[in-house]
Amino acid sequence: MTLRRRKGPLIVAALVCASAIAVVAVRRTAAGNAPAATPQSVPTPVVVARARVGAIDNSIDLPARVEARSSVVVKSRIDGQIVAIAVREGGRVRAGDVLFRLDPSALAAQQRLAAANLARDRAQLAKSESDLRQLEELARRGFESEAALTAARAGTDVARESVRADEAALDAARVALGYTQVRAPFDGVAGALAVSVGQAVRANDTALLTIVRDSPLYVTAALPESRLADVRAALAAGPVAVDVAVPNGANDPTRVARGTIAFIDNAVDPTSGTIAVKSEVANRDGALVPGQFVSVRLHLRPRERAVSVPAAAVQRGPDGWYVWRIDGATARMQPVEPGALIGGRRVIDAGLAGGETVVVEGQFRLVAGAHVRVQASS
Repeated sequence: MTLRRRKGPLIVAALVCASAIAVVAVRRTAAGNAPAATPQSVPTPVVVARARVGAIDNSIDLPARVEARSSVVVKSRIDGQIVAIAVREGGRVRAGDVLFRLDPSALAAQQRLAAANLARDRAQLAKSESDLRQLEELARRGFESEAALTAARAGTDVARESVRADEAALDAARVALGYTQVRAPFDGVAGALAVSVGQAVRANDTALLTIVRDSPLYVTAALPESRLADVRAALAAGPVAVDVAVPNGANDPTRVARGTIAFIDNAVDPTSGTIAVKSEVANRDGALVPGQFVSVRLHLRPRERAVSVPAAAVQRGPDGWYVWRIDGATARMQPVEPGALIGGRRVIDAGLAGGETVVVEGQFRLVAGAHVRVQASS
């Protein structure tokens, strides 16, 4: 009797545990057979923007370098010794200003010798012409032979050519003496002196100093080839204004000059995908210096009624350029033809009419037909 009483509670406990295990197993099986959540069942969060239609600033901002239109290393045209330096380093010079003086002693003596030879031969020519006139008179009267007259005429011709040679020699001596004064070839700014007083220089060999023409100047920028058509179209309509600014450490550089595009190079650099554009700037106040780093803004005509979207909206895939367009709460790929990038917005030449909603953040989580949830930009 006692044994039966002890077995009763044990059997009840065993039945309770078996029931609990069966319930857990049933629940797990139900959970395993439940359908998994699909991507469409959970909306993808995205940030969107509207495709705008309207006038858009078509100016182009580019880094650039200042270049001198002319730069020359000044050299002497004759051998000599420097006796005076009339130019100041960094000073402004005018075309024709004397920069250096060479010792003129030897060349001055050569000029005097050439002048003396000319005077002598002119006197000899005068005597020969006088003798010839006398012989011609005597021959006319029959007192001189034709042979003597011919010899006199030949002697006069020789004397005349000697005078011409002497005149040329005197001119050459004067030119050489003038080369003892080394002059500036054009208006500009003198660089550092490379010689000193007393130094001997060789003709067309010894560098004396460098002069650069700083007004007007060239400002050269590398234009992306994608904007080349816009710049050419603007040039076809008239001069294109260019603002030149010097970086000052702030977000807004200081504008120091204005010029116009002078020319565009004739080839695109295949390495960088850019083409050189040179602008001419008057630089009358000397604010710009050759070699200086600046920024330029090319003022092109605004594009009227242009469709544009934030640049981040435009993506590129295997089939070309596209944007994710939102219709209702569904995303779909919209092929587009992108144009110029202007001020953080990409002009759309084809594919959008304006007013469409496009995705600017979260594109990489999208698939065609995905449901989306619009959220604020991060």
